[in-house]
Parts: sequence; structure tokens; C-alpha cells
Amino acid sequence: MVVRKTVDGDVSKSPGTSARGSMDKMGDDFHAVGKGGVESGEHVDQIRDILFGAQRQDYERRFARLEELLVKNITELGNETTRKADKIGRAVSKKSI
Repeated sequence: MVVRKTVDGDVSKSPGTSARGSMDKMGDDFHAVGKGGVESGEHVDQIRDILFGAQRQDYERRFARLEELLVKNITELGNETTRKADKIGRAVSKKSI
């Protein structure tokens, strides 16, 4: 319950009004939803999935493919670096003998 001062200077108590004197029913609902916990979160997840589900799945596939390519390229780069380092090591040891 919020206490507010009316235009006439009287003080009134009314549920659902904010300190600014405007109806704040949506604000009360907002706080109730915020305390709703898992149930309200599930609803938001369902709405998000309906709106963006296909796009999200597409991006997940793209990111998975990019991750596979990145791992493959890093592995190949590491192997190539090792081969070249070994080749340089053998060349240096031949010249020093």
C-alpha cells in the first residue's frame, strides 16, 4: 500500500499507486513475476524459443562447424611447426658435424 498526497492536499492510501500518484498496477505485476522464479523463467524461455529458436539453432550449428575447423587448423599448424622445427634441427646438427 502506498501513501500519496492528492491535489487537494489530503493524504490517501491506495494499493497499486506509486509515489508519483499514478497507477502502478503493472509494476506490482512485474515484481510478482520477478519473484515467480522458475515458472516465470520457463515462460520467458518458451517465448524466446518460439521467436528465435530457428536462428539460435542455425548459429549453434555454425559455431560448432567453426569450432571444428579451428581445432583442425590449430592441430595442422602445430604438426607443421613440429615437422619444420625437426627439419631445422637435423639441418643444424648435420652442419655442425
